[in-house]
Amino acid sequence: MTRGQVIGVVSQKGGVGKSTLCQLIASEAAAQGKQAKILDFDVKQMSSVEWVRQRLERNLTPSVEAEPSSDIRKALKHNRDYDVIVLDGMPGRPKRTAELVAQCDVLIIPTGASRTDLAPTLALARRITTLRHTAKGPFLALCRVATAAEANRARATIHAAGFVTIEGELVERPGYRQAQDVGRSVGETSFPSLNASARSLAQAILGIGAGDGSVETNEWPTWVANDRGGEPNRPLLAGRGSK
Repeated sequence: MTRGQVIGVVSQKGGVGKSTLCQLIASEAAAQGKQAKILDFDVKQMSSVEWVRQRLERNLTPSVEAEPSSDIRKALKHNRDYDVIVLDGMPGRPKRTAELVAQCDVLIIPTGASRTDLAPTLALARRITTLRHTAKGPFLALCRVATAAEANRARATIHAAGFVTIEGELVERPGYRQAQDVGRSVGETSFPSLNASARSLAQAILGIGAGDGSVETNEWPTWVANDRGGEPNRPLLAGRGSK
């Protein structure tokens, strides 16, 4: 049996919305009728495991599953029945990140818009380009953004560094935090406009693996070495998500 789509969400530092994004992606996949599971490799925090526990206690739907994991190969072998598997990586662990990257179909790096967040995020993105992998990405996703202007400045910085930003962003809003406090994702708030923004971001990410994802630019950095012996990647066409 072939495995489902594996989406890795990794970060160099905490506090950039990594687990929030994992939960959003998984809940959106479940809302689309897919079987979704989060493998939580951030075993010290286990934010996604705790989030799913809250969903179960409140009998929330759609159903999303999660479990703590430390061995990526074993975890994927034992979870082949799921349509979408989201890997919640551990921040600041280069060796563990490399192990996850090698098993992914799509790679996402969440980041805030400040220089403090962008500098380590771009360093991680550059490091990932030196690894041997067949995943699409890394793509950057803007999370915990204060304003549209701030998001636009961050996109410009990311583009100048040669990386691709997923369309949309998660803006800091109390409604998002309130939803997460009761086991809901940021796409399941009491506010339709917040839900629309969050779900649009999740749908773009899920679409990359399905071949119809939306990214901010159609220019993939030609200096990025891929797994074909250092040969440059071909341009990534927006809306196709293919190498």
